[in-house]
Amino acid sequence: ELADDHQKKNLLYMYDTSNTLSENEKIAAVTDIFSRTGVREYASQVMEAYRDLAISHVQSCAISPEKKDVLIRFVNDLLYRES
Repeated sequence: ELADDHQKKNLLYMYDTSNTLSENEKIAAVTDIFSRTGVREYASQVMEAYRDLAISHVQSCAISPEKKDVLIRFVNDLLYRES
């Protein structure tokens, strides 16, 4: 969605298993396109929106505040875990 036509063509080429580029070349090219298009920032925004939605659903549950806290910590741990 964020890529221009040229970048989209390059992405399709990188994902094409018949091209002769090495895996490292493909990874570098895709990473570069993702960097140029702001994919990481966009993905972070989407993750935060889903996090907020999940927490709002937890808050609306008829469970104890302690159990809500456990679920909210779990959501945050998933989102902010180290790779």
